[in-house]
Amino acid sequence: SKPAKAKDLQYYVILPGYWTKESAQAELKALELLGFRTKEAEIEKSGTSYQVRLARMKSKSNADDMAASLSRMSFRAAVEVASAP
Repeated sequence: SKPAKAKDLQYYVILPGYWTKESAQAELKALELLGFRTKEAEIEKSGTSYQVRLARMKSKSNADDMAASLSRMSFRAAVEVASAP
């Protein structure tokens, strides 16, 4: 298969490193209270911990901006390239 073109790539804004699903759910609730859209957010197991996949975006700069905003509010956030569907 051909590699994805840059314009076809999508990016996830994730918050990694929660020991329990409940702690990830609590963080999601905090984000909702702070005004972040969480309707499409997902909690997933990642190795021995959980992570919150907060948003999927087509623009890396928008994803980076959201991660930076979260970091300024003391959340640990990262941007990952979304795997092809």
